[in-house]
Amino acid sequence: MTGGTLRFSGRVGDRLRQVEISRLRDGRVKAVVDGRSYDLSITEPQSRVYSILRDGRSLEAYVEVKSGAARVRLGGMTFDVQPDRGGLPGAGPGGRRAEAGGKLTVAAVMPGRVVRIEVAEGQKVTARQGLVVVEAMKMENELTSPRDGIVRQVLVKPGRTVETGDPLVVIE
Repeated sequence: MTGGTLRFSGRVGDRLRQVEISRLRDGRVKAVVDGRSYDLSITEPQSRVYSILRDGRSLEAYVEVKSGAARVRLGGMTFDVQPDRGGLPGAGPGGRRAEAGGKLTVAAVMPGRVVRIEVAEGQKVTARQGLVVVEAMKMENELTSPRDGIVRQVLVKPGRTVETGDPLVVIE
């Protein structure tokens, strides 16, 4: 979605929520949920993995889409979102889906400096395990694994400057 507005109704648990998401000209995102407005910066470093920056706080959201519904993991919470009607964007034929196996590259979600590498090549990792810490805007942001797997490559070293989208770690 670029420059447009996405509107949908969705069920979160037993509550029906009205959602409107607009991408602003400067790249930020305005999300309105049940009339309450949120000013966000959102990037998608991998398919169905979203890095969200709100009020100086970084969050990661993992979205699984199946049969027009979604399961969203955000922080320590999990939401099952069932659309009111129709389906969620990208859920139908031709929509992107995360593969169960294969290589996955974890990329930088914003420009910054690599502070720490928390894994080694050949190491087994679990979903949400910390991989790399990047300092951006005087804040440390831990990038985590979107799934279980094995670290095949660590592509950066501490002290290196990275740009949005630069590959950091390859997981298989």
